[in-house]
Amino acid sequence: MKRVFLLVLIGLAMLVTIIIRLSASAADSSPAGSIGGENPNGTFPPVFSPDGMRVAYAARKGDEWVAIVDGKEGAGYEDIKGFVFSPDGKRIAYTAMKQETWQVVTDGQEGPKSDEINPPVFSADGKHLAYAAKSVGEWRVVVDGQDGPAFAGDILSPVFSPDSQHIAYAERKEGEGWRVVVDGKEGPRYDDDIRAPAFSPDSKHVAYAGKSGGKWRAVVDENEGAAYEDDIRSPIFSPDSQHVAYAGKSGGKWHAVVDGKEGPAYEDDIRSPIFSPDSQRVAYAGKTGGKWHAVVDGKEGPAYKDDIHSPIFSSDGKRVAYAGKSGRQWRAVVDGQESVAYQDIQAPVFSPGGRHVAYAAQTGGRWRVVWDGRDGAKYQEINSVIFSAAGDHLAYAARNNGRWRVVVDGQDGAEYDGVQFLIFSPNGQHVAYAGKSGRNWRVVLDGEEGPEKYQDISPPTFTSDGQRVAYGVGTNGNWRMAVRQAGGGKWP
Repeated sequence: MKRVFLLVLIGLAMLVTIIIRLSASAADSSPAGSIGGENPNGTFPPVFSPDGMRVAYAARKGDEWVAIVDGKEGAGYEDIKGFVFSPDGKRIAYTAMKQETWQVVTDGQEGPKSDEINPPVFSADGKHLAYAAKSVGEWRVVVDGQDGPAFAGDILSPVFSPDSQHIAYAERKEGEGWRVVVDGKEGPRYDDDIRAPAFSPDSKHVAYAGKSGGKWRAVVDENEGAAYEDDIRSPIFSPDSQHVAYAGKSGGKWHAVVDGKEGPAYEDDIRSPIFSPDSQRVAYAGKTGGKWHAVVDGKEGPAYKDDIHSPIFSSDGKRVAYAGKSGRQWRAVVDGQESVAYQDIQAPVFSPGGRHVAYAAQTGGRWRVVWDGRDGAKYQEINSVIFSAAGDHLAYAARNNGRWRVVVDGQDGAEYDGVQFLIFSPNGQHVAYAGKSGRNWRVVLDGEEGPEKYQDISPPTFTSDGQRVAYGVGTNGNWRMAVRQAGGGKWP
């Protein structure tokens, strides 16, 4: 499969681009119309597959809408809704209306007709497709073209388990309330409300929140937790699937709940708890008496009167960082140590592996990136602070005197009117982004500008080996996919 993929990429590089043309003339045999034309259900900008190698959009042709997938025109319809690619990019689905009925079109094949259809979802392996459809007043979940049982009420969109082997959804029957259905097995009814179900990472467990008799409960594998009168946040699983956490509110007080055990009460507010990547630690932020605290492993950090960023863990779970505000001063807190005061701070980010931490901070009206406690150059504005995969390179976008540039390891790049889509290659050896001059965009790879300018551009995507970058470009309604070799090579 890898060899086939590489051969496809090489073929694309030789051909330079897959060209998708829209003709303004209805007499022309190529697809006619314009990208992003409005209809009663919205607009349709191009959608790119996760690997950046495929593109789909809807175009108006006469009185019909047609789907254009990789340059090939599909059948005409009265209306077309959004496109979705499978995670591996091999399959595509969208919803289309014909003769006032809707159907899902999957890889060019039309599915059953319905009066109403919710957006389709693919399983993680791309082999299964599910959606909720309504016909003659009844809802059904359709999986791989097969109708499930009918419900006279409502349905929340289905979700697949991470291993693609299970499916769950919530349905409401008039006069009887809500319940969750997992692989066709129906759970208990909840009269008032329900939160969408979620699978554990190992796909063996399901959790959700249900409200009945005016009280909320977290439900894990049909086992109910304690009742909360006021509210509850959707439960989450730890990465190893062995623990569950959520926040519940009763009597005006919030509690973080981990594996059924309540933490201390917070009268004002609470941020949903998170697990560390190794599943061994828990963190959240709580507010009581008008003051925010970060709580890590049950221990409160310093108080902040005005605001706090939710804590984050490093990828190895050993480090934690956040920022808090009191009065006009923000401070970053990394591993329990407060920084000096700043006027403002953006949320800290750890490098993969957790060796480094960085954040953008403002003082004296100027922003700088603080990397492991060291201040960088000052700018009027900073955003998109990212580390490379190995954590040895840092990049961000910065503005001075109305002009933007990308800064990589402290070195300024060329200036532009705007910068977006900053990304490192998976091997960390290359960096790409889009730079705007006037009304046009161009891709910049390792500091080298592409020669062509375009009115529109899609986010660049590197191949898994980091050796090629793919992106979509559009001018006057004409879109094409472009592929370039990283580390040198001819621009498309």
